[in-house]
Amino acid sequence: MTRPLFFLLAGLCGLAACSRDQSATAEPESVESATAMADPDAATPAMPPPPVQEATTAADVFSQPPPPPMHLGGFGSDEPVEREDAPTQGVVEVSGDQLSHQSMTHWEQWDGGIAVTERPGSFKVELMHSIQPTGQPVQFKLGETRLKSPLKASIQPTTTDLGTLKLEAGEHGFGLYMPAAPITSQVTFHAVRLVPAPEGDEAPEKLADGSLVFHARNATTWSRLMRYEPQAEKDCLGFWSDPDDVAEWSFTMDQPGRYDVVVTQGCGTGQGGSEVAVRLGDSEGRFKVEDTGGFQNWKDVSAGTIEVKSVGMQHLQIAPLGKTGKAVMDVKKVTLKPVS
Repeated sequence: MTRPLFFLLAGLCGLAACSRDQSATAEPESVESATAMADPDAATPAMPPPPVQEATTAADVFSQPPPPPMHLGGFGSDEPVEREDAPTQGVVEVSGDQLSHQSMTHWEQWDGGIAVTERPGSFKVELMHSIQPTGQPVQFKLGETRLKSPLKASIQPTTTDLGTLKLEAGEHGFGLYMPAAPITSQVTFHAVRLVPAPEGDEAPEKLADGSLVFHARNATTWSRLMRYEPQAEKDCLGFWSDPDDVAEWSFTMDQPGRYDVVVTQGCGTGQGGSEVAVRLGDSEGRFKVEDTGGFQNWKDVSAGTIEVKSVGMQHLQIAPLGKTGKAVMDVKKVTLKPVS
């Protein structure tokens, strides 16, 4: 009896081992089990950002998760590269010291910010902050305008672009809102900056002869007083009474080249004579403003020749070098004509 019992037990053990071998090589029963068996060190596929719904209350904005971070494979970052040569005229900065913090039931809020703009126009809202946890959302509220974005983690002051808005001249009260969480001791708002932004988003108009036309309605007005005037009878850059104000158009070029510059300008009786530079990189042309008998009496004036020396992003600027009258001029458009 001992030997048959031994063989019976051995046979049963063999069947159990075979069953284990088959289960080890079987296909997973579901996608979920396959995912659980995946290599934890494998790269995570990029996911599209979640849809954003319009908030109806101050707390609703925090119900939406922040978008996933951008994976760049260790090369660079998704931070915007700030221009080192960007003008600073017309930038409005409000210190974080103006803001008063309050803890509400469902959110934290910082009130009391007041920004003063001397002219109407488009502005980009930048928030300078320090924060430890990453991905925390913030909402900027000015009047009926709400801008929101996740904040980047940084123990050093860093800047987050919250979006763009249009403002009239005057005082503008604003506040900042974040979800209720024990993080307020780890976040510092250093400043809120209103940075001049393009008034329109049209690329330069391309003519049949290769000329590029830059209309006033698409300029960025780095200015304290100068602004785009949208009235049909004007459609120009006006109120140019501060000679430090600068108009700029940003665009891309696919090939280098030399261009004759023509500025379509107007100037009131007795107000002409101001010298003005037209710049693109380190290339510069100049012209003297001509009296046209009225600021909306347009005349094409030559401003010399400039050279586009490289491809990619370019910044075309009109910068007065002084002012001889009450105002420098009005500008309708700038045209770059290729030199044959």
